[in-house]
Amino acid sequence: MLTISRIIEKASGRRGGTIAVAAAHDREALRAACAARDAEIADAILVGNGAQIEALLREDGRNPADFEIIDAADDAGCAAKAVECAAQGRATLLMKGLLGTAALMRAVVDKEHGLRTGRLLSHVMLYEPPAHKILALTDGGMNTFPDLAKKAEILENAARTLKALGYSSINAACICGAEVVDPKIQSMVDARALTEMKDRWKKLPESRVLSLPKANPFLLWMKKRSGMSQ
Repeated sequence: MLTISRIIEKASGRRGGTIAVAAAHDREALRAACAARDAEIADAILVGNGAQIEALLREDGRNPADFEIIDAADDAGCAAKAVECAAQGRATLLMKGLLGTAALMRAVVDKEHGLRTGRLLSHVMLYEPPAHKILALTDGGMNTFPDLAKKAEILENAARTLKALGYSSINAACICGAEVVDPKIQSMVDARALTEMKDRWKKLPESRVLSLPKANPFLLWMKKRSGMSQ
């Protein structure tokens, strides 16, 4: 069973890239970046208030000279410079530090300097309930009121993410309000349509990876998968 600790173990020692940390003048963000560096998962570029970053590193017994530090005056500057590192290929991962999500995303989707690829951007959250396998929740609010076409793209993005983490098969459940599809409720109609897109899922680079059960309410689906009672 794949767990978050197993993912970290598999990534350790690979030096898989470089993290650009936007607004890195935050103790927890710095510790996470340092932990990735110590485990040889990724190096880090620290973008933010340079003096604060250096002070925090020293407080944790780190040598600031071991890191590339890019000074930025405010949230917009932190986001723009971190995204620029990714756009230039100097960083392969983007990490949110002590700044608002909106500020970071404005830089990410900027038409001139952002990271647009022509595909829909969506959010995938991984979490690991006690005594259960990893679950992925998508989309966590990045795309508000998506139509059917966007929901299909969101599912494709999630499938690609999980495939990259090593999954060979993926089961997806569409969150709905009842077991029987009500034609007056668009989210339920869309959920049923997604389960019927079998040809589309087979054409994914992750061919035959994604399967969707019929449109059930999320909690009922969870109970069936986990063996929990009502």
